[in-house]
Amino acid sequence: MNPVVLRIIISFFVAGAWIAGTTLIGERLGAKKAGLISNLPSNILISLLFVALTRGSEYASDATAGVPTGMLIDTIFLVVFIFVLKFGVIQALVASLATWAVSAAIVLKVLPPMDFIASTIAYVIVAAALFIVVRAALPRIAPNKKPTTFSWKIVGIRAFFAGTVVAGAVTIAQFAPPYMTGIFATFPAALTSSLV
Repeated sequence: MNPVVLRIIISFFVAGAWIAGTTLIGERLGAKKAGLISNLPSNILISLLFVALTRGSEYASDATAGVPTGMLIDTIFLVVFIFVLKFGVIQALVASLATWAVSAAIVLKVLPPMDFIASTIAYVIVAAALFIVVRAALPRIAPNKKPTTFSWKIVGIRAFFAGTVVAGAVTIAQFAPPYMTGIFATFPAALTSSLV
């Protein structure tokens, strides 16, 4: 078997196992901690690790410049989901995923690639502004203190989704420029699966 294909397959299983494990650990710690643990940027790290194994460490290093921009797009995704949720989960999911795709296309086609520092500054400014908007627009809700339980079906779906995104990022790295790979490595797979 081609070593690149083998590494893509392994990346799928490693990312899936990580998300399944964090989901099960989070289940024991409660909803708030479960959300925090399962949404750590682990998919980004796993993606970049396997990108380095298939394309080299210099390519993976160059790809990190796109990561903060990708996280900025993820933040916009989340804000759209929050505001459209009142119309239903499906509508919120469709609107937020469409927003992610359009935002990524705009960033990749219209804006020039930014270096890591500029990308990080843009992310911090936009994320802070959106946090203020969401905080001002939405009522405060007390967190749910009930323990969170996940079925094996949910754990499997999350693992499959995360594995697909990581394997996709590693595959994209085989033909795309590093900046694009960095953005796609941040696709909100774990976040999306935890929202629905």
